[in-house]
Amino acid sequence: MKRILIVLFSCLILTFVLASCANRSEDQSSIFEFSHNNQKFEIISLYEEVLQYTAQIKSDSSLDNKVVYNEKVIMPFYNLAKGKKLEVDGYHPFFAPTLLEQRLEDNTNELLRNQKQINELIQKAIVTSAEWISGGDKTIFVLPFNPDQPSIINDMEGVSGGTLNENVILLLLDPSFSEEALKYTVAHEYNHAIAMESGGRDYSILSFVIMEGKADSFAGILYPEKKVAWLEPMSAEAEQIVLDEIKGHRGSPTAVLFGDLFDGNYNNGIPRWANYKIGYTIMQSFLTNNPDMTIDEWTRLHYTEIVQGSQYGDFLQ
Repeated sequence: MKRILIVLFSCLILTFVLASCANRSEDQSSIFEFSHNNQKFEIISLYEEVLQYTAQIKSDSSLDNKVVYNEKVIMPFYNLAKGKKLEVDGYHPFFAPTLLEQRLEDNTNELLRNQKQINELIQKAIVTSAEWISGGDKTIFVLPFNPDQPSIINDMEGVSGGTLNENVILLLLDPSFSEEALKYTVAHEYNHAIAMESGGRDYSILSFVIMEGKADSFAGILYPEKKVAWLEPMSAEAEQIVLDEIKGHRGSPTAVLFGDLFDGNYNNGIPRWANYKIGYTIMQSFLTNNPDMTIDEWTRLHYTEIVQGSQYGDFLQ
């Protein structure tokens, strides 16, 4: 009898969630489309999927959290992308179930209430970016930030992102997000997407480093007043350590070194976010040496040419 009541309760919760989705206003549609010049854009919010996940996992504590998350969030996202013929194979690091289901549900509902404003901010940042460099059509997915990581949310001002390929950007949002941080992040990821249109990525450490340097240089041009934590300068000693590490593995897609550069390895003298810091430093050196090159040109330029045109050309010797 207890099991029957649990099942009935679960069905009632899911029915309420689905009914809420059906009764949403046009402003709360999960897909928002717009165009600018010859580019088409879609913003797809994954709020409904997350709310169905939290509703089901809260209704029955015996359910496997990972299984439910995969069923309610990951697979709908993957199938939606597949239906639109979008490649999203690199999504795995951005999706994870939570141990704070109620917090995630509350956060998602708050994002949903502010969806129109969020979409407008993203649209404005996309259009601003596209005015500088145009390219192919883009799809932007918006996923609520996992509340299990409050320190990361705080450090990133409530917003993070990833570019899965030249057509797909994924944004992670917490209700605490800073509007300026959101616009900067959109510009950063948009630059990645445009750079990927030209190929030239060989998945080496140096390639990833220069990609980040390009993106932060672009976002910094659009939003010069925005200061981001990951670009705080390194000491000269730390910079040399990072340069030596990258040079020793410049052609390798080593996950260990990538993790050290991103998260920091204080035993080895590598600061957190070193990949962003050194990438930005190299890119700024290149821009100083090549002041007449347009943003579109250097965004699409192969990373080896960026390095050669900077003061760090010995990387390739």
